[in-house]
Amino acid sequence: MRHLSPRPASVVAFALPVVLFAASASAQTREFAWSDNAVSLRGQSGTTVRFHCAPGGSPSTVWGTDVYTDDSSVCGAAVHAGLFDLAHGGDAVLRVLPGLPAYRGTARNGVTSTNYASYPGSFSFVGINPALAMVPTTPPTTPPPGWSNNATSHRSRNGSTVQVQCAAGGTPGTVWGSGPYTDDSSICGAAVHAGVITVARGGRVRIRIGPALTSSRGTTRNGVTSLNYGAFPGSYTVLRR
Repeated sequence: MRHLSPRPASVVAFALPVVLFAASASAQTREFAWSDNAVSLRGQSGTTVRFHCAPGGSPSTVWGTDVYTDDSSVCGAAVHAGLFDLAHGGDAVLRVLPGLPAYRGTARNGVTSTNYASYPGSFSFVGINPALAMVPTTPPTTPPPGWSNNATSHRSRNGSTVQVQCAAGGTPGTVWGSGPYTDDSSICGAAVHAGVITVARGGRVRIRIGPALTSSRGTTRNGVTSLNYGAFPGSYTVLRR
């Protein structure tokens, strides 16, 4: 999943699509690890899942507030929502929701969630009212063109090439992997990590779209620290000039 840098500014209220929450026969108790997310439940809007998170957890990344991207840490999101704490863990009920056009990050209860743009799946929790999700609008500053671009819109076009112009003086977005990169990684950021361009000078970048990855390993190169990630449905490789 990925994943944009926080960009809080003015917010507008966005009404969630109407979903009829009938009692779900699929509600069940699951033991969730602190790294587990809800991607496997995508498309099952209205389904509820009772879960337990063990004490002493360390949450993985969380995107959103009250309504979270479905690749967020479920246990971490529950702590962020105030349902239980890291030290003691606890039980809660997750509700699967449709995707949103944007998600707002906040700091709550020792967990800092992150902004994210449009994403295809979400979840909230029973007892949390997701009727209005607060969505960020205009960021306080506009980054140089290209630095926020990723390759998710080209997913599954394996072997095709994409060209992006990265303006000089940009700020790399988040990058996962060390080549190939997850396709939601910042293309310009990955190109700096790969040593093809520099932040100061920018430049033209070409990538080749690749298949799903079973895992990605983060490294620090050329002033950019990329992150580890698990299985992900799309990737790309930065091409040398």
